[in-house]
Amino acid sequence: MKHTEGYTLPEAVVTLAILSIISASVGMLSLSVSKNLEKKQYEAECNQILELVTDTHTRAVMSSNRGCYFQSFSTDINFVTRENNTTLVTKRIALKHVKVTGYLLGKKVNFSPTGTISTGGTLELNGENGWIQYLVLQPVTGRIYLTHEKP
Repeated sequence: MKHTEGYTLPEAVVTLAILSIISASVGMLSLSVSKNLEKKQYEAECNQILELVTDTHTRAVMSSNRGCYFQSFSTDINFVTRENNTTLVTKRIALKHVKVTGYLLGKKVNFSPTGTISTGGTLELNGENGWIQYLVLQPVTGRIYLTHEKP
């Protein structure tokens, strides 16, 4: 009597080949999603830095005093503003996805009531996988912006 249960060798090889193709596709898709998530987190943190710098600049203009500034370090940035002549409001953001480098690293950048910036220059916002954006501060015009191209 002939035994008819089970799979033949060609059937098993084809099944394993199909399963390996599917698992490789899922692995590549999850890697792509992971890299995309990391890039989105990096970009969100760069935009948060830009928002806080421009907010500090705006507060200096609105409050008519010279007590507004920020100071950047490689893994965090401190923002100081005066709500009135005696009260200091300090914000500190710890950077998780951005490492700061550049000319302005460690320097105190003051904002004047006229909108000018005490020290112009560029902060390099470095992310994983070689991502880089530049936060540009123009001293005379008071212009603040992010760019992907080195100024």
